[in-house]
Amino acid sequence: CRDAAFNAARAMLDDVLLSEEEEENCEPMEVERTRQSFKRNRQYANKLMMSEWMVDVPEDFVTKWSMVPCPKGRRNLIVAYKGRTEAYSRRGDRLASFNSALPGGNYEELNRNCTLLDCIWIARTKSYYVLDVLAWANQPLLDCD
Repeated sequence: CRDAAFNAARAMLDDVLLSEEEEENCEPMEVERTRQSFKRNRQYANKLMMSEWMVDVPEDFVTKWSMVPCPKGRRNLIVAYKGRTEAYSRRGDRLASFNSALPGGNYEELNRNCTLLDCIWIARTKSYYVLDVLAWANQPLLDCD
């Protein structure tokens, strides 16, 4: 099940590059607590890789495993394409839209590149921490270590 979700998420670059009009995949939704209107994009729903807890410690844990601390925050999919950068939640809700220095994420890069990042958003520091680079400047990085 986890491998299927992983592989489905990694096919996103083709979906983004082939979609001529993203708005047809969006449906308006109302959020009651803030009364803001967000758009949910089904194309980006459930695309982030799922985390797994290590229940049992492997015998070779000390010699063959490494640990990377992960900041506590909200998982976001960052899509830089068509001259803008957008942040999506795990459910495909568009949370933010802004210009960035990412390839494809500003007007100088309009219609030239696409970048996809799996990130954690820390609201307190207003920072994104990149967990995984799915694609950089139209170059898929899906089968890389």
